[in-house]
Amino acid sequence: MKYRKIAATIAGTIAVLSSSGCGTGSATFSDSEKPILHASRVKDYDTLAELKQDSVAIVQVTASRAEQKSLNEIPTTLTNVSVDEVLWGKLPERSLSIQQLGQMDMDLHETGSLLENGKSYLLYVKPFHMTPGDDTGLHQITGGQGAYELDAAKSEYRFIGGGAPDLPKKITVNEMETRTW
Repeated sequence: MKYRKIAATIAGTIAVLSSSGCGTGSATFSDSEKPILHASRVKDYDTLAELKQDSVAIVQVTASRAEQKSLNEIPTTLTNVSVDEVLWGKLPERSLSIQQLGQMDMDLHETGSLLENGKSYLLYVKPFHMTPGDDTGLHQITGGQGAYELDAAKSEYRFIGGGAPDLPKKITVNEMETRTW
């Protein structure tokens, strides 16, 4: 597991909106450029076991309505997902609101792809807290890295999380469904 120093954290991640420098001010972009959301992780994950350790559940979900928000002037997206199956952990809710850093019109390489309406995913999730112990009713993708999108053939999940962790880039559906936790 690799640790990185950071100046401040928001739920394990800090983000600064930037086009060329730092700051959250507005900037003018050409049609070919998108604002970039830079993020530093407290932790990069090397294995699925490490992701599981920091999660409350591993779930297969289908995304629906998404809403762009701002969290302390940091652009975020809140996506509703229906829980199709809980593969591991306990999650009494049949639907979740997933808080992610960034918005659709941004370059999100470091934070990972946003969940899209109608698509299915494998997510490692945990509650989202603004301060320790508060209950926001929201969840987040563990480390911004516990996210895999189901392919059109419904046979394989493809990594869509942020950064470049040493996690598998693809996982078969069969492997996840028959895995012993």
